[in-house]
Amino acid sequence: MPEMPRWMYAFPVVLLIMAAVVVFAFTRTGPTDNQNTHAPATGQTH
Repeated sequence: MPEMPRWMYAFPVVLLIMAAVVVFAFTRTGPTDNQNTHAPATGQTH
């Protein structure tokens, strides 16, 4: 394998952490008015 710069190792880790934080925030807060206005197709009215 060719030599990779150090940030190449941290890049996928940062992406996984950001995705986990987003999923954790959405599952923790639950459906709010903001999420309903941005995603009206989910079938959740309020």
